[in-house]
Amino acid sequence: MERTESRARPSLEWLGLRRFFARRALASRSDAEATGHIDSAAAAASDAMYREIAADVDSLLRLGPSDSLLDIGCGTGALLALLAPQVAQARGIDLSPAMVEAARSKGLAADRYDGGRLPYADGSFTAVIMFFVTINIPRRDLVVGLVDEAMRVTAPGGRLLVGASPHPVASGLRRTPSGSTALVRSLALGMLGRVGAYSIEPELFGGVLARHPGSESRFAWARETYPAGPGKYHMLLSKPTSGRARAGDKAGER
Repeated sequence: MERTESRARPSLEWLGLRRFFARRALASRSDAEATGHIDSAAAAASDAMYREIAADVDSLLRLGPSDSLLDIGCGTGALLALLAPQVAQARGIDLSPAMVEAARSKGLAADRYDGGRLPYADGSFTAVIMFFVTINIPRRDLVVGLVDEAMRVTAPGGRLLVGASPHPVASGLRRTPSGSTALVRSLALGMLGRVGAYSIEPELFGGVLARHPGSESRFAWARETYPAGPGKYHMLLSKPTSGRARAGDKAGER
């Protein structure tokens, strides 16, 4: 895997998220409390949740010994630790230095994200996952930029799984305005991760696919047991094996 340098200055939103998750990492008693916004989650319940998520990842990505895996927003590395034994190479990246250190303490390779370009060359990974990430980002353009970056580092023929996103209709999640004002309000109320903005719209992925000709996508419903609440879905994006554009399948619900 070729590493590149990322020198972007983090925006106010990314800096706010970094501070928020630094506090979560220090105050939480389990991986689920730190990264999944599940308060009072005992270690056993946390482990069970991540085992269920890993089962969903297995069923959709069918990881194997030839795969290289990137976990964007890896948090404490709980999910990555379950998936790493199945692949040739596994790496995580997170906005919070405290989360990165927690992942490294599990023996995982993990890097810091600065809110800009991912520090990896084009097509570095055959499989990329993002779980419980987009819901935390209060601006649509930041979400789109991150998903675009995830597609960039996905290898031709690879797949990107954006997981456990609340469906805007089925979840009933209250919509909020975007921008730094919404972020500051969310942080002040301790509600970050429980309030949604543009990041939960399935239509968001249509624009991403348009910038990656030939890519295909589909919805797959997530288990309703993690974290609590109905209406979660996964979006699976598949990258073509060549640059030749072809008609992608229309995203449909399963």
